[in-house]
Amino acid sequence: MSKLAIALAMSAMALGLAVSAAPAPARAQSEAATVRQLYDKELILDMMARYCFALDDADGATYAAMFTQDGVLISGNGANVQKGRAAIKAYVDGRKPAPGAPSAARINRHAFHNAVVDINGDRATVRAYWTTTSSAGGGAPALASMGRYQDTLVKRNGKWLWTERRITTDMTAAPAAAPAR
Repeated sequence: MSKLAIALAMSAMALGLAVSAAPAPARAQSEAATVRQLYDKELILDMMARYCFALDDADGATYAAMFTQDGVLISGNGANVQKGRAAIKAYVDGRKPAPGAPSAARINRHAFHNAVVDINGDRATVRAYWTTTSSAGGGAPALASMGRYQDTLVKRNGKWLWTERRITTDMTAAPAAAPAR
């Protein structure tokens, strides 16, 4: 049994103790539903972490595969709308600087936090904050921008995918900072 499965089972048991007055079949069904929901939440959070790596690596194929075929990516506070995996892939691949370009020395690192995941069967919504730190030309890393994710997901063939990801930038450190995506 994996560490994740053990942690989820322990969480479910702890929650099950709080409702131990329920009949055994109902309690078992409730515990199974709790474990399923915790597992799905962990899958969504894992996908969000992988998204950050794909974005920082300008890996459009991995990034786009996290969306449904007709998924929508909305960024730039609504100014940039990419519809479908091909458009999303091209958008992220476009972040890759040409070898030797001054921007090639810039390192961006995206992180998400304070994620609120609401799951309803095979559909979910997520609200989270994000931050981007950046380092140009070997300089010290600094906060570049921060904002919010508002996501709608669907579970298909056991895998969570975004149907829509809305990225809002709340603040940028300076006009020279790299735009958040």
